Amino acid sequence: MKPLPIAVGILIALSSQAVAQEGGNAARGAKLAVSVCAQCHAVRADQMRSPDPMAPGFANVANWPGMTDRALRVWLQTSHPTMPNFMLKRGERNDVAAYILSLKSGRSAL
Repeated sequence: MKPLPIAVGILIALSSQAVAQEGGNAARGAKLAVSVCAQCHAVRADQMRSPDPMAPGFANVANWPGMTDRALRVWLQTSHPTMPNFMLKRGERNDVAAYILSLKSGRSAL
């Protein structure tokens, strides 16, 4: 066997394992969203409007075309000029992203 295909195979296996470990806990994410995000965002599936009209509701975010877990995690670690600069830990970002995606239409929210 040639070493390059073996090395590529190992890299693919390791990177897929790392991606699989990024999953969050939606229940923990819901609690964090209520305690940290709810002052501005509509965080529950049954909320029609955010307290701050400029802040998108989490159900709306979940249903934006092309929204993915990775996109949410990147968005949650990037500062935004209109948001307070919350510093979420990796696990917290993963949990909040999992919760937001649980609000996607057709999924049962917590």
